[in-house]
Amino acid sequence: MNSQKSAGFSFIELMVVVAIIAILFGLALPSYREYVLRANRSVAQAELLEMAGRQEQYFVNNKTYTTSLAALGYPATYYVNREGAQTTSALAVYQMTISNAGTATSFSLTATRRNAQTEDTDCGNLTLDNLGNKTASGSGDRCWG
Repeated sequence: MNSQKSAGFSFIELMVVVAIIAILFGLALPSYREYVLRANRSVAQAELLEMAGRQEQYFVNNKTYTTSLAALGYPATYYVNREGAQTTSALAVYQMTISNAGTATSFSLTATRRNAQTEDTDCGNLTLDNLGNKTASGSGDRCWG
């Protein structure tokens, strides 16, 4: 009697492993994507707070707020990447802007979503004003943590 031992995996066993991996990947990917969006949102929040601090210092020195990013030490068009560093439009997750309501005694800072961050529909664009009001253009209720 010759008995042959089978070596390796059967097709069914291989397909079960592939199915399990696909299920795990399908569950993990949305959670990871949400984590990345929240991390990028935190970068924008930190940058808005930094810009607000610079605005307050500018106000102390000049008795007025500015709508010029350059006056605060930023480039005229200011983009930030996921590490919070200045970058180009193509690599940006947010574009930072300043505006005021026609008065030199108020300001509004906005972080506008760019590139992959546009998938953040829960919170959308983030805004911080001179009174410390923190708002978001999306419908999420935990956008500013």
